Amino acid sequence: MKQRLTCYALLLTCGLLAPASARAQERKPGEETLPPPTPLPSTELPPLPVPTVPEMPPIGPSCAACPARIISVPRLTLLEQQSATTIPQLKVREEVVGKAVGLDVEFREEKQIVTEWTVKPREVIQEVPCTTMVPVKTTDPCTGECRTEYKSCPVVRPVKIIVNDPVAVQRVVTVSVPCLKPGKPLLVKKLAVDATMEPAICTKMQLLTMPNEVHVPSCPPTCLPPHP
Repeated sequence: MKQRLTCYALLLTCGLLAPASARAQERKPGEETLPPPTPLPSTELPPLPVPTVPEMPPIGPSCAACPARIISVPRLTLLEQQSATTIPQLKVREEVVGKAVGLDVEFREEKQIVTEWTVKPREVIQEVPCTTMVPVKTTDPCTGECRTEYKSCPVVRPVKIIVNDPVAVQRVVTVSVPCLKPGKPLLVKKLAVDATMEPAICTKMQLLTMPNEVHVPSCPPTCLPPHP
């Protein structure tokens, strides 16, 4: 890597200097000469640290045998445990606080007289005044002739009409009348709450660690080849 970077830097420097020298040769006498180009900074990178590999101990032939052994692997078990205890409990009961006499309703029939109103028609004759034309003979004073003339004359005529009169009529009806009588005695009760303690069973789960041993048998000796 270091050599490659050095080669790249040399090629870049040669490429910059070659055109400059060619232009200097072609320049005519009397022309001003340019100052030499400024050298480029070095692009060399610092050397990278070389990783060191730790030395491994040499592995020689192993011919040791594995002895038989016992491995302890504990086992977890849930164990149910019960115990007697008491719990509070509320009980509701009825309590008699007094007595009272009840009342019953019964119906009995009675006859009662009621008054009803009805309409009764009757005929009535009424006299109505009216007028009529009556012929009257008169004599003309100039000619002395008799002639008939009609004059109105008041007349009273009877007319029949029907008049409705309200009439009270009494009638006997049978009705049911309610009445009260002593009935069965009544008990006055109220609700009472009693707080008691009742026996119960308390169940708990306990985590137990049970010993458990695993027997590992011995293995025959094996020889490993040496490490190259």
